[in-house]
Amino acid sequence: MGFPSGTDPNTPSGIRQQKIIARFGQTALDTVDIDQLLDNASMAVAEGLGTDYVTVLELVSSREDAVLREGVGWREELMGMTAVTTDPSSYVGYSLQSEDPVIVDNLQTEARFTEQNLLTNHDTASSISVVIDSTENPWGLLETHTTDHRDFTDQDAAFVQSIATILASAIDTSQERHELEEIYGRISDAFFALDKDWQFTYINDQAHDVINPDGRELEGENVWGEFPAATERKFKPKYEQAMYDQETVSFEEYYPEPLNAWFEVRAYPSETGLSVYFRDVTDRKEQERQLRESEQRFRTLAESFPNGGVHYFDADLRYQYVSGSGFDPIDTSPEDLIGKTIYEVDPYTEEDIELLEPLMESTLDGNQETVELPYEGRIFEGHSVPLRGETGKVTGGFFITQDITDQRKRQRKLEARSAAMEASTDGIAILDVDESYRFANQAHADIYGYDSPDAFVGNSWQMCYGKDEHERFESEVMPTLDAEGQWRGEAIGTRKDGTTFPQELSLSRTTDGQAICVVRDISERKERERQLARQNDRLEEFTSIVSHDLRGPLSVATGRMKLASEGCDSPHLAKARQSVDRAMDLIEDLRTLAREGDAVGEVEPIELEVIAQEAWETIETTEATLAIERSQKLRADRSRVRQLFENLFRNAVDHGGEAVSVCVGWEETGFFVADDGPGIPPETRDQVFETGYSTAESGTGYGLNIVSEIVAAHDWEITVTESDVGGARFEITGVETNSTDA
Repeated sequence: MGFPSGTDPNTPSGIRQQKIIARFGQTALDTVDIDQLLDNASMAVAEGLGTDYVTVLELVSSREDAVLREGVGWREELMGMTAVTTDPSSYVGYSLQSEDPVIVDNLQTEARFTEQNLLTNHDTASSISVVIDSTENPWGLLETHTTDHRDFTDQDAAFVQSIATILASAIDTSQERHELEEIYGRISDAFFALDKDWQFTYINDQAHDVINPDGRELEGENVWGEFPAATERKFKPKYEQAMYDQETVSFEEYYPEPLNAWFEVRAYPSETGLSVYFRDVTDRKEQERQLRESEQRFRTLAESFPNGGVHYFDADLRYQYVSGSGFDPIDTSPEDLIGKTIYEVDPYTEEDIELLEPLMESTLDGNQETVELPYEGRIFEGHSVPLRGETGKVTGGFFITQDITDQRKRQRKLEARSAAMEASTDGIAILDVDESYRFANQAHADIYGYDSPDAFVGNSWQMCYGKDEHERFESEVMPTLDAEGQWRGEAIGTRKDGTTFPQELSLSRTTDGQAICVVRDISERKERERQLARQNDRLEEFTSIVSHDLRGPLSVATGRMKLASEGCDSPHLAKARQSVDRAMDLIEDLRTLAREGDAVGEVEPIELEVIAQEAWETIETTEATLAIERSQKLRADRSRVRQLFENLFRNAVDHGGEAVSVCVGWEETGFFVADDGPGIPPETRDQVFETGYSTAESGTGYGLNIVSEIVAAHDWEITVTESDVGGARFEITGVETNSTDA
């Protein structure tokens, strides 16, 4: 190595410095540890110049500071912990820009740069500073300092420069060695080398295990000849790209039979060939495929999650994924939530946050939570579960919501219905598809003499009836219920103590095969009916005797008047005949009242149009007409309803004349009978149903009274109004129908 002009390498100090340089140069290139290398350089400078301090400063990545990496004379705790500025006005910054060594005779009086605290704090006086490597790409600085004033020579500076030059070369060598070690360390993967002719020059054991399990001799063979399928995959174009561009390539590719495997490949080009590192990643690819499928299933499930939503949130309570059809009926959308914490979601109110925050935080603590969340007029039930990573640590949480608004409404309606059933005085029960009790109210238990409805649940309905009723139900009732969906009638129930009682029973089949049973104890009503029947029998007997005694004289009078009229055309005879006829009608009406009164026999389905036509056929008129506007099937005593129509039709003819027009029809809760006669004045409408009231000359005054008795017997109501054409209109309401179809 040469020295700057003006120096004399042949002096004793120069010879000693040359020996130190040579010794350092021999050891530097063999030193692997860079810290040891820097320490050796510091010791060489201190030995060659006999200085108090030697400093090796390394530039940090930002190049705004340099760190005291190694040296001589410094306290150990300063090493690696002390940084100095590289500002151009500083000593270090000035030196880094200098092509030549910077020699400082007196730091206190130096004007080229500002003082450096590290040096002034240690009372240094004179220094030499040399760039390690080059000013274009400096690694750092090699400096030496004395505490007494010394006039460093150019030879001293050249010595430090030589050590710095060797140091820079050794650092480069060390870094290259480190990079090579990193590359060679990768050979733990499968590895093979190719020359420029694509022939194998080396293949390690791991590579043989992966791509050459049958143990072929591959070295010297062409890679495309040995693995022809590679030419149709990424392998060939990627290797050629690496060689052409002289740049590393990385890729993943599948090799078909016989390997049938996925590989992760890294190819490093050189001027002589290609070094290829690879590993079998088939298992990872399969896991990734399964993960993709799982994610797709999850997204499909989440996006189509019925009537609810799926929310994934992280440890910051930030929504990372939100989806589900539960957002359809509300204004908030998943996009309003994704990427935001619960505090940043605009639609959320303070009340919403107060509900969600503790729920989500508890989930992040590893707990599962369930809560009801009212939101935008809907009610959601939320269930949260923690999401754990591979280590078991909670990394986030899933929050699944279900819109239960309609469910809550149904529940409230069911509760109200249950309360109504419990409060009902009628016995109400629900039979399951196997005809066992599923529910019974307290009234049902009371009717059958049991303390609690629980006595019925799980047992058959047959516990409430005797053998005869069992047979009737199996042969008649249940088939009708299955065919028509409902059955109504009377039965004989059996109490817990074995006594029997008459009951009114209604059965309705639900869409899911269950049956709703409503039962009413009619013992008192039956007793009243028996008493009334006895009274009617006595009255019937009385009226029969009276009518028999009256009919005899009236028949004689009718015969006599007929004979008298053959020889005499007196108008008094016509009047007498009308009186006799009225007396005969009066007797018949009295017998009807006595025989039937306000009693109702068996109730059955009746078609309105049919019963009206049957009654019309009994009316003695050829000019009057009947029209049926709308029919309906109702439940009533057939004979009594027919009598009701006969009396209303006779009333229309008596007051409207032989050519009267009568109309019958159904409206909402009942039927009407209207005519085009003179009508009934409003002030007398309340009197028409009174016994003996009639404005017709031939009327008995009992016809409409009988009508009102029949209406009352059915628990109906009757009113009189004016028809559309000014005649009379009788409206009967509160009529029970046989179906919901009007």
